[in-house]
Amino acid sequence: MTAENFSDCLRRVLIHEGGYSNDADDPGGATMWGITHIDYDAYRRRKGQPPQDVRRMTVTERDEIYHRKYWIGSRCDELPSGVDYCVFDGSVNSGVAQSTKWLQRALGVTVDGYIGDQTLLAASHVDPDNLIKDICAQRRRFLQSLRTFKTFGRGWMRRVNEVEKAATAMSENPNDRPPDTGAKAPPKDIKGAPVGTGTAAGGTTITTVLASIVQQIQDTLAPYSDTLSAIKYVLFAAALIGLGITAYTIWKHEQVKAVS
Repeated sequence: MTAENFSDCLRRVLIHEGGYSNDADDPGGATMWGITHIDYDAYRRRKGQPPQDVRRMTVTERDEIYHRKYWIGSRCDELPSGVDYCVFDGSVNSGVAQSTKWLQRALGVTVDGYIGDQTLLAASHVDPDNLIKDICAQRRRFLQSLRTFKTFGRGWMRRVNEVEKAATAMSENPNDRPPDTGAKAPPKDIKGAPVGTGTAAGGTTITTVLASIVQQIQDTLAPYSDTLSAIKYVLFAAALIGLGITAYTIWKHEQVKAVS
């Protein structure tokens, strides 16, 4: 029903999840883009690959984990627009089973932590705005009961409030898209703005190439975020110089094409 929503919903989730984190008070331990090192190791083992530092995770690996474990695991493709994002974000933040229980309590169906046909049928026959509101109320109640609420509670409540607002907007306008917030997203999800001909077309080409190069630089340096910081920034400066040369070359090429 809402398979095309995955890219937009993931982009919204990544706004909250950020990059690398290893907070001593977070029971999830070391995480990258919201994915724990335990989940990452399990993913690599299924692929027949050895475990490695979670900071070395690629964008492709990240998206596959999010899609398989959280999106498909929560059957978000079969949920109404807006409700899919609400359940997806909850699954990422607190686990698929827990997010499913919030959905089921909001629907008044059997609460077993598994989204089956009964849950999907009930979700398709209620007002999505009210359902989103009820899911978020269940989520707040659960989070407030956790012993770590004093440490993370303010951030959790802010996240739930933002999810409820965005999910409601999506349910009212299924074509709604998140604003450009600078959150990391797969290159295939980055769309250039409409442009005219000539120099403007050259600018779009440059923007696309620069975005790709910057992403590659970030992925390369991510594993060394906690060490060799001085060397990292020297390397990054050198990369930017190369970036400028590349941009100039592309611009010059586009100018020649425009004249000819």
